[in-house]
Amino acid sequence: MYGKSRFALQRERRRISREEREAKVKEYLEEAIALRAWLTTDELALLVNRMPIAVALWRHGHRPRPGYRVTRRQEGRQVWWRVRHERK
Repeated sequence: MYGKSRFALQRERRRISREEREAKVKEYLEEAIALRAWLTTDELALLVNRMPIAVALWRHGHRPRPGYRVTRRQEGRQVWWRVRHERK
């Protein structure tokens, strides 16, 4: 994800089937976990194929996909997200 521009990801997302898109979402989430990256709302929305306004309404601990949870951190007006595996 970090090697591609936002627009390249959007173009790629339009060309692939739903099953392939879900596989890509999991791939992107795994990459974000591996990098321990803090993402902006826009970046997370792009990864999980949602509108930024929908992601902005998520709370700490939200499950964007089965097996994943997000940690929400707010610094002033900026919100940051970190993806993690869901504990069993």
